[in-house]
Amino acid sequence: MSLNKLLGFLILFLIFCPLNPWAMDKENKFQFIFIYNGNQLDTFHGTFTKNMYRDPPVTINLSLSRDELDQIEHEMIEIGFFKYPREITVSHAKKMYMMTNPPQSYYFKVKSAYGAKELSWKFGVMDPQDPKVINLQKLISLIEGIIYSKPEVKNLPFPKSGIPM
Repeated sequence: MSLNKLLGFLILFLIFCPLNPWAMDKENKFQFIFIYNGNQLDTFHGTFTKNMYRDPPVTINLSLSRDELDQIEHEMIEIGFFKYPREITVSHAKKMYMMTNPPQSYYFKVKSAYGAKELSWKFGVMDPQDPKVINLQKLISLIEGIIYSKPEVKNLPFPKSGIPM
């Protein structure tokens, strides 16, 4: 096989190889799982699970639009999400911090052209002036706003018992 043919084959392989982020379908580049207080949005499988507390959880099909996914991914890039540590913790050495009761927890599992990332944050004690805290709260508010704007989610039953969301 001549060098030109080998080089041509290699270029074609790199362009069309499914592991190549440039060859990936835009629809599959950015997906994530977001778990908060027993609720779960899973864009890999197109589902949303609502925590019903003492009753069994309710799972529905829920897909985000390409624009919504792009908006969330853009926010993650803007706040440097992919550079955050795997677990967000608070240094108690700082003088000013707040406690939430009951503590809330958040978990992200993200697949993007920028890489894969898992992040967890137990939102019980926080420094309200920490830029990472402020930015994560902004990201969480964006995602929750998108979730709760969906008619499918608005039509879910309200928990009969436990702490309502």
